[in-house]
Amino acid sequence: MIKMKKNIKYLAAAALTLMGVACAKTISVSSNESTDRYIQAWLKVNYADKGKTVKDLGGVYLLDSTLVEGTPVSDSLFVLIDYTYKTMDGKMQGSTKEDICRQIGLFSNSSYYGPVFWQLGEEGINVGLERAIKGMTIGQSRTVLIPRWMNTSTRYSSLEEYIKHDGEASEDYIYEFTVKDATSKILQWQIDSIERYNALNGMPADSTEYGFYYKSLVKPSPEEKFANDTSFYINYTGKLLNGKVFDTSVADTAKKYDIYNPSKSYAPVKINYASEASKITMGSDESTVVAGFSKALFKLTPKEKCVAVFYSELGYSYSGSGSSIPSFSPLVFQIEQVDYNE
Repeated sequence: MIKMKKNIKYLAAAALTLMGVACAKTISVSSNESTDRYIQAWLKVNYADKGKTVKDLGGVYLLDSTLVEGTPVSDSLFVLIDYTYKTMDGKMQGSTKEDICRQIGLFSNSSYYGPVFWQLGEEGINVGLERAIKGMTIGQSRTVLIPRWMNTSTRYSSLEEYIKHDGEASEDYIYEFTVKDATSKILQWQIDSIERYNALNGMPADSTEYGFYYKSLVKPSPEEKFANDTSFYINYTGKLLNGKVFDTSVADTAKKYDIYNPSKSYAPVKINYASEASKITMGSDESTVVAGFSKALFKLTPKEKCVAVFYSELGYSYSGSGSSIPSFSPLVFQIEQVDYNE
């Protein structure tokens, strides 16, 4: 009986020792390594055990793909994408598609919905997305699992290095996306898009300068010019080529396009004219404006109403603006000079 108690004490001590060793090993395993084990188990249960093939795209896992014979995107720097993404437990996180955003409660009237450009290379999208796109063709769709450590712009030499480092996301995401178009000449792609828009909307076929198109809708006669260092007032409406209105100074227009913001003051805006387009400012605080808008204001004459269309180099370039203007977006502005007394 006494001997049994000694054995029990011995086994208990051994168990505690083993637990200590086990705990030490657990602590030494990084959270990313633990997550990687979970991902591998998840892939086995949901795909391998069901006879489904998963392809490893260098740390990104191809879960599904359509086969489309088309132009490959491999030689392009910019890829136009429609996408939806969710966590591994199926919770939707976002989408470029309006109907899906409405379903998941992420819809906003002021936001743009539609395909967006992803830029490849070190200055563009994260490593995981870039590897997911590699080898695709225009029109093709893919579903991929991107571990969080692949959501980084930093390039490492091996998958082990990626797993050792934290990415820029706290979750592992499943992306479903379709390649709508691809180009290495993003500015020319925009010019082509603008010229198609112009042909449908009665705008001039020729630009006054590269990437900038201007048409007078109402032009009083005789024509006058604003004097330098004077101010005047305008009403304006800005929209994308697809007709989406993203900003306006007119309350009725904001209500019509369902972007009315009760906290915004809708009224004609003060323009501070100058001898050069780049020196024109807006409002009492003399805020600067994008180059295309200032060029249109510089051409504007008293009592004139005009429309200007310009490519993103004269707008918000690769960054876009908030959720309403995506990257590399040509812009359309309708402007009217009006009388107004603050």
